[in-house]
Amino acid sequence: MSETSFVVRRWDRDEALCALLEIFDCADKHARTSQHALAEARRTLEHALTEATRKLTEATRNLDNERAKSSRLEAEVFRLGADRDRMQNSLSWRVTKPLRSIRFAAGALLHPPSGI
Repeated sequence: MSETSFVVRRWDRDEALCALLEIFDCADKHARTSQHALAEARRTLEHALTEATRKLTEATRNLDNERAKSSRLEAEVFRLGADRDRMQNSLSWRVTKPLRSIRFAAGALLHPPSGI
């Protein structure tokens, strides 16, 4: 083997090693960029999940409060209806019915509708 062929072969090998090192550097740079982008996407998704969970918890709490309020109002309506029924079925209510009818008729005569 002559010295020139050894130099040429060595130069080809050095050139190939440099090309490989450039490829590895480029691959490493892309890997770091991809890892950074992946980490950023993960942080964004975790933030969105945290925010969605917070909003869902708040909405659930509001819904529970509204259901409790609705139950209280339904109980109040039932209680008031029962009170009205007891009042209208009482002896005093039935005895005073003719008086209420007279008062209503007198009020209609004294204050006729204006027609508006």
